[in-house]
Formats: sequence, C-alpha cells, structure tokens
Amino acid sequence: MNAPVERIDKLLDRSWGRMISQPIEALAYAQQALSGAASDAVRYCEAKSFVGLCYIYLGQFDTAITELNEALPLAVGDAQQDNARRINNALGMSYQALGHYAVALDHYELTTEIARRSGAAVAVIPPLTNMAILMFEMGDAQSAETILNEVLGFDFDGVTQDNLVEVYLLLAQILLNQLNIEEAQLVLDQAQRLAVDLDFKLGLLRSRVIQGRLTRLEGKLELALTLLSQTIADEDFASDGSAGLMAYIEIAKAQFSLAQNDQALATLHAGLHRLKPPEESPHRLKVLEQLAFGYQLTGDQANELLMIKQMRAIESSSQARQSKNLLNLRKFKRQQDQEQLNRQLIDKENQLLKQSYERLSLLNDIAHQVAMTLDFSELGQRLYAILAKHLDVHFISLLTVDETEQVMTFRFVIDVGQLIDGSAIPLNRSGSSSAEAYQSKKPVIINNAEPSSENPNQIGDLTILPQSLLFVPLILDEDVIGIFSMQSPVLNRFKDYELHLMIAICKFMAIAVTNIVSHEEVQQLNRSLFAEKQLIEDAQERIAHMAYHDSLTALPNRQALEEFIERRIDQQRRPFHLVYIDLDGFKQVNDRYGHRVGDRVLIELGQRIKASLRQRDFAARVGGDEFVLIVDEFASVADQQAFLTRLLVAIELAIQTPEATLFLSASIGSALYPAKGKNLDELMHSADSAMYLNKRQGKSGLANGLSTEDQ
Repeated sequence: MNAPVERIDKLLDRSWGRMISQPIEALAYAQQALSGAASDAVRYCEAKSFVGLCYIYLGQFDTAITELNEALPLAVGDAQQDNARRINNALGMSYQALGHYAVALDHYELTTEIARRSGAAVAVIPPLTNMAILMFEMGDAQSAETILNEVLGFDFDGVTQDNLVEVYLLLAQILLNQLNIEEAQLVLDQAQRLAVDLDFKLGLLRSRVIQGRLTRLEGKLELALTLLSQTIADEDFASDGSAGLMAYIEIAKAQFSLAQNDQALATLHAGLHRLKPPEESPHRLKVLEQLAFGYQLTGDQANELLMIKQMRAIESSSQARQSKNLLNLRKFKRQQDQEQLNRQLIDKENQLLKQSYERLSLLNDIAHQVAMTLDFSELGQRLYAILAKHLDVHFISLLTVDETEQVMTFRFVIDVGQLIDGSAIPLNRSGSSSAEAYQSKKPVIINNAEPSSENPNQIGDLTILPQSLLFVPLILDEDVIGIFSMQSPVLNRFKDYELHLMIAICKFMAIAVTNIVSHEEVQQLNRSLFAEKQLIEDAQERIAHMAYHDSLTALPNRQALEEFIERRIDQQRRPFHLVYIDLDGFKQVNDRYGHRVGDRVLIELGQRIKASLRQRDFAARVGGDEFVLIVDEFASVADQQAFLTRLLVAIELAIQTPEATLFLSASIGSALYPAKGKNLDELMHSADSAMYLNKRQGKSGLANGLSTEDQ
C-alpha cells in the first residue's frame, strides 16, 4: 500500500530525529515509511537505508549489512546520490564494527568519492571522519591525524551534531595519544556536552571510555576504575561492537597498576567473552598483549607463551592474507578482461583474414611484438620499427587515461626513432585531437593538416611537420584506457585501410597496456608485500624481545633471569653473587607525582644500574621497584663493598624530572652461589632475607645495602 509523499517524509524525519537516541522507535518509523513507499524509488531506498542505520545504532551489525546491501542496488542514478552516499557510509560503519577493515575502508573511500562529486563539502566530512577513526583503530595514528586535519579544514556549517561528536572524540584520542592531557580534556568535555544534549548514547559511552583512559593516565586509578566499570555495566555498551574492548583494556591497565593482576586477567577474559571480537581484529590483538603482560606478572609462563603465540598468528597472517586476496582479485579481473578481449579479437581477425595476407602478417607481427615486453618504452620502439616501415610514419605516441587526475599521460613518444618527453594532456583540453578521441570514443583522422609549429597536436621535431594524423582510442570494457597516435609527413596517408588496421592493432595494444599496467601493479604489490613481510618479521622480533624484557626499562625480565641463571650454573659452575635491590621511597614518588614520573624514575635507575655493571654482569627488573643483578665472585669483601658502594651512590644521585628533583635510596641484599643457594629461588630467598635483616637492624645508606650473608 502506497502512502502520500508527505506522510512518508514525516515518518522519515521522525526516524532520523530519533535514530541516535531512540533507535528502536526510529526503526519503527523507518519500517512504516518503507512499507508505504513501494512506488517511490528514491524514498523507498532512503527508508531502507534508515532501517539499516537503526540496526547499526542497536548494535545489530549483521542485520544492518543485510538491509543495506539490499538497498545498495537501488541507489542508482543522479537522484539517488544521497542514498548511495548514506548506504556506503553505513556499510563501512557496520563492517568496521565487525572488524572487516579492508571492506569498511573500500566503502568509506567510495562514499568520499561520491560526496566529492556532489560538490558539497559538508557531505565529505562523515566518511572522512569514519576513515580516520578506522585508521586510529588499526594503529595508524599518523594517517588518522592527517585525515582528521583535512576534516578540520572544512567549513562545519550544516554538519550534524552527532558527526561533530565523532570528530571531537577522535581529536581527543589523538591528543591523548600524544599525552597532551589538558587539551584532550577540553575537547572531550565538548564532545560529552554535545552527546548529552543530543541524547547520543553511543557517543556518550565512547566519551566515558576515553575519559577513563585520561583519568588513568593522570594517576587517578580508583576513579578511573569506577568510571570505566560503570560504563561497561551500561545496557547499551555492547552496541559499539568490538571497539568496546578498549574499556576492558583500560580497566585491566588500572588494575595492573594497583597490583590487582588476577582481577585484570579476569577483566580481559570477560571482555573477550562478552564482545567476541573477530579473530584477527586489532582490538583482540591489544587484549592479547595485555593478557601476555598479565601472565608474565603472575609468573604463568604457559599462558603467557600461549598469548604470544596467538599474537604472532594474528600479526603474521592477517595482512598477508588481505594482500593475497587483493592480488587474486586483480588477477581474476584481468583474466576476465583478457578473455573478453580475446574473443573480440578472434572475431576481428576472422574478418581481417578475408582482406589481405599483408594485413594479417602485419597484425601477427605486431601482436607478437607487443606480447614480448612488459615495458612501455620497449613497446614503443617495437611498434615504431613496424609502423615506420609499413605506414610512412615518423611519429607515434601512447597516452593512458588517469580518471582521478582527469589527464592523459604519455607512456612513450617516439619522433624520428628517438624517445622524447611529452606533457600530460587534460581530458577536456580544447583543440586536442587526443582529448576529442577520448571524449567521442572514436578515431580522429586529420589528412590535410596545415603545416604549422603552433598546431596543438604537434610535439617533437618541429622540422618535420605532419600532414596526416591519426588518433585511435584504446577501449577496454567500453572504457577508454588510452590513445594511440601516429603522424606522417605524407598528405592523405591514413585512409579506411589504415584506419581499420589501426583499430585492430589497438585492440592488441589495449591488452598490452593492460598487461604492462598490471605488471607494474604486481611489482608494486610485491614491494608492498615485501615491506609487510619485513614489518611482520620486525613484529615477531619485538614479541620475542617482549617475552624476555621489561617493557618499561628494557632490562631483562624474570623469565630472562631464570634462563640466564640456569645457563650460568650448567655451563660455568663458578661462584657468583645474586644482588637483590629494593628501591626505598619509590611508592611515595608514585603517590605524590603519579605513575608517569614513577616510570621515568624507573627508566633512569635502570640505566644507572646497568651502567654500573661490567660487560659480563647481568641486570634484570623482576618487580615494580625490584632489580636483581648477577655479578662474578669478588676477590675480597672489600671488593664487594666497593662495588655495592658504587651501585648505591649511582642510585642515590639526584633524579631530575620536570615536576621535581627526586632522591631515592635502596635496600640491597646479596647471596653467593653456591654457598647461599643452588638455584634462583634459593638465592633470591637468601638475598631477600639479608636485605630485610639489615632493615630490621635499622641500618641505612650503604650499611643497609650490605649483607653479612656473603661474608
């Protein structure tokens, strides 16, 4: 049943106005409009797209994709440009939420192209913003910032308020990534105010997650936990798809900082169970990174290695498979194009066989020559050698079409046997026969050209002025992909015979051009694949490094310490000292100045400790403010005392930070292998006992760092 246009428009307006705040109610209005707009193609397509958008805001992304893909074929023609743009942008949002980033990016790019063609700058902002958000999610913050800067350069008059919320949220995340906390808070406040005014539930939830991260970075861990826990408890939280995992990650980071390691691990697993991110999504990878870190802290080596293995699988397979799929798709498309062209060429050759042996011989010769090269310059030289001999030409050229830049670019220009340069020709250039052949898709013949050095078609050696010119379009799948031209100083040189001959030759050339362009694309893709392979190998090296090193100080971690001790005992069996260092006053630094200052202190002290060692000694960070050294046996107690003195002096030197000049000391205990222990646990226990004995005896300074266990 068809409803009046006014009623359909009213239903669509009501659906649009409620979509971000009351998506269930908005869906009902959109479905009513859909049922009443059967005979109105534009409004039916618009209603269908609204249904898909409502499902997005309800978090039902698979259903949204189904609805939107049903609407997409309807959005054809100039009258449907707004619908085509809206549908493709919504499809990008749906695929992004499901972790299908390559498909999402394709839809965003298509939406942007449609919007740019419309000439309305305001229409470009939503897909570009979504593209920037996608890049940020994939870890490419630089690309995200570049795209966002383009967005911020537009006039925002006419931009919907929910789009402004998305822009502000992304800007806040980028600023926060740069640790520009004050500016990030200002932008985030704007986003939150707008989201509240609009009753934009999803935008408000996202802003709370970012606020939780900001609060955690400020060192307000308990407050961050409270805010983030309230956020994930919201009934609408799961509607954001796998992106919601960032809230769980932020909660876990706060719990790790509070030494609530088991709770942090449980939080991360709960997020995976609740939101079920795609197997190879960046969000899952980030969760696995935190899980590996957590298991390292808890000493669960088996689960730590399991997480690292899963991380490696994601990093090593997703990009390569995506590139392989892209390459296969291109190969399949080229194969289809060639098969179609081959059928056309066979028909044409059957006609040519009836004409003359010379023509067939010439065609076969050219087909053979063009098939032997994948280089444009070499292709030009081969063609010139044949055509100069048979058709009295002194000049040939090949242009290929760049629809994006709206120009034709010379791939080769040969004049009197020499390769020369030629400038690009705009597709709409007035007076250009190449542009005319492109626009008409038909050959252009000039058989009585006026000899003039001002001829717009004349390039090359001006001492030989052409009197006959021929411009033939290279057509593939009804699209002009290039223009081949010839020039001869002979009057009326190009007639029907030459025209039909060159049309046939240009079909071979279209294949040759396609093959060469495809070859260049494959070479570029191979270079990209090689670069990606290098990135994957680098990532594997980083992961392997992470397994044995502390992520903050870059010193070896407890796992590395254990393996070092085992090797030392198995291979050398010589006495050595295990020195246990526990920083004094570090907790007060964290409490007063925050974890960022605390982290800088740990990095500085880690560097000082390492610098105090000999090349053969070993240093590891085994806890928050705990370090362990493995040093060779000392010749005397005096030598040991001198070493520990140097170490303690290095630790107690002033530490300069932007916030304050800090002074810390340390409690140090040492144990001698094998007298005080025959494995790591026994040595750690002996050194720890010695350290705490000093503390109980009230020792401080150097005395606090010297143990009687070794003496």
